[in-house]
Amino acid sequence: MRRYGFTLRCYHCGDAVECEGMWHEMTCEGDVQPGNSWYCGEYRDQNNVLQTVNCSEWNAAGCVTGPEGGFPDGWDVCFCDWDFCNAGDEKSR
Repeated sequence: MRRYGFTLRCYHCGDAVECEGMWHEMTCEGDVQPGNSWYCGEYRDQNNVLQTVNCSEWNAAGCVTGPEGGFPDGWDVCFCDWDFCNAGDEKSR
């Protein structure tokens, strides 16, 4: 459930190497396009390797598989809307 009026906090790692050990916390902030909101995002490539997690502007919680949404072909991208829900494990999907 999206908590309006609260700040969303997500995990962040910049690339596959960083995601193997160095995770940071970040606050989602800034303007978003009409119809979108901030979500915690998790991006896995076609081999199911975690590529990045971060704050992501998107239109709904859930998962998509590229090329849907303009993501690379075969990538699974998931968006969730509670603090630190993009932990890179099955519970965050």
